Amino acid sequence: MRREALRFLQERFGIPPEAFEGLEFTYTQKAVWVSTPEAALDFGFIQRRGIRLLRVYKGRFRITTAGAMLFGRWIKKNKVEVPEELALKFMAGEDIKVEAEGLEPGQVVVFWEGFAVGTGLYKDGVIKNQVPMGRRLPPG
Repeated sequence: MRREALRFLQERFGIPPEAFEGLEFTYTQKAVWVSTPEAALDFGFIQRRGIRLLRVYKGRFRITTAGAMLFGRWIKKNKVEVPEELALKFMAGEDIKVEAEGLEPGQVVVFWEGFAVGTGLYKDGVIKNQVPMGRRLPPG
């Protein structure tokens, strides 16, 4: 599954496999986790190791907000830089309208001042928010 996950990350977001050198991948039915080798030790009772990098949804990968934030500096494709006003709306859980070239329909990563702030589903100029409730800013 590592090969499939790396292929997805490179094809969808332009993240090179080298970004994951020295890191371990752990797999569950619904997620791909990334960690240091030390954190990946198998004690038998630990089910989650590291940071959830990808969710597996209907047999397809989706990068998590934590994964986008952690590996944001390597993201080259399907990313959009937004001004502060839109970033604040997005981080509060709102969908946003954007004008951006090169975005493919599907999952994208939203950036503000060079930092990944969340993920969303892009279609027809609108990014549908995927920021988890626990990571959202209070509205207003």
